[in-house]
Amino acid sequence: MGIIEKQASKSTVFIYLGILIGFLNTILFPHFLSAEKKGILDAITSASFLLTSIFTIGLPLVTLRHFPKFRNKSEKNYGFVGFSFLVTLFGTLLGILFLKYIFQEKVSEQYQNLFYFFLLFFAFFFRLIFSNLDAFIRMTFNTVLGIFSSNLVLKLINLSSILLFAFSIINLKTLFIVFVFGLCSPGIISIIYIVFSPDLGLNISKFFSRVQSLNLKSDILKTSIFGFFGSIGSVMVLEIDRIMLLDMLGSKEVGIYATAALFGVVVNVPSRSLRGISSAVISESWKKKDLHTISTIYKKATLNLQIISGFLFISILICAPYLFTLMKPEYSLGIGIIIYIAFAQFLDAFTSVNSEILSSSILYRFQTFFIFLMVVLVIGLNYLLIPIYGIEGAAISTMLSLSFINIFRTIFIWYRFKLHPFTKQNVSVFILLIILYLISYNLNELLSFNPILSFILMMIFISTFYWAFIFKLKLSEDINNKASSILQSLKKKISN
Repeated sequence: MGIIEKQASKSTVFIYLGILIGFLNTILFPHFLSAEKKGILDAITSASFLLTSIFTIGLPLVTLRHFPKFRNKSEKNYGFVGFSFLVTLFGTLLGILFLKYIFQEKVSEQYQNLFYFFLLFFAFFFRLIFSNLDAFIRMTFNTVLGIFSSNLVLKLINLSSILLFAFSIINLKTLFIVFVFGLCSPGIISIIYIVFSPDLGLNISKFFSRVQSLNLKSDILKTSIFGFFGSIGSVMVLEIDRIMLLDMLGSKEVGIYATAALFGVVVNVPSRSLRGISSAVISESWKKKDLHTISTIYKKATLNLQIISGFLFISILICAPYLFTLMKPEYSLGIGIIIYIAFAQFLDAFTSVNSEILSSSILYRFQTFFIFLMVVLVIGLNYLLIPIYGIEGAAISTMLSLSFINIFRTIFIWYRFKLHPFTKQNVSVFILLIILYLISYNLNELLSFNPILSFILMMIFISTFYWAFIFKLKLSEDINNKASSILQSLKKKISN
């Protein structure tokens, strides 16, 4: 657990800076761009993510399951990086064949020109590089780089683009270029890191020799196939609602939906670093058949994410509507979406590393089954609910699908591996969250100040009330120890 705590601690600063910058982006983009213009940026982002999910060709799952068998610094990991680059190049070439179709089908006619085509291509290409290389980097027990690049650098560049546009330093087209460069930045940073890494091994012949000596060819091929379908399903679940809204309603509705959904997605941000490093440790533990370590990670991850994501969940439910007053009036249609997306993301955080446990186990095939079941649910519910409830229908379908699958997957892991994430502290945290919400909701009704002042006052109250009880009741040993460590460090700095 030591390496998880160390990596999680390093990532925490980047995560919360990313949340802060993400909030600024969430407010500023809708303030300075119409829902249609922002919808184009969201469509490019969604399409590039969807393409990436297809053309990783299952490499992230192959890396998760099989890299421990190649881990050897003296042999430079038997050329595993070289194999990763080869698969990425192959995926890029295949992706180009589909890029034109996606571009023509998912982008409005007025934007169908070479300028926007190249924006989509570069967003896809560097996202593909990041997805494949970051899987390798995380398996070398470095989750900080991916968090730093995708949570901080990307969002800083996007923030720069809208600020430069707001002050009329750049025009709309240049804003699009800078924004897409931000999407590319995690891939660029991953390439630079890999090139200067001592573990760089490009000898592909060593990789295939290792595969042959361990008789892994068939297993890697099967893992790649299941990873391919699982990856498509994972991103489809995240992006299909926006793509279907684009088809059924239009780019304006996509812009409104995506903006509101960002508030909900913030609830699950803290889980990214923990899941990233946990996946590497869990994979090694399965190799050693160390169920005790997996169980310990599962329980600690669930409790800590319940506490942190629960705080964000209540904060967003109570305070997010204040921030909508800073946006163009048309975005207010998305306020109702927040509760559905936020709840789904909170439940996803609460079930913590269930997908990482299943994906790296001998029953990894069932992860693909769960993902595709979720895709079927999302698509079916979208067709049923969007015509009735509009953009809120997409949010409801996402909430129902994601919640059902997480509950189902948790029960499956409990049944097959006798592993569950629950402790008595989970009940205490839920009671505290319910009390906090009821008090905050009623207090919120009494506030009639300026929206920004009301936002600040409510955040101060929620933060003070919640964390005071968390620390006083000592619900999480890890969180209390970390807080004590930070306080002691501050005292030493002050005394010096």
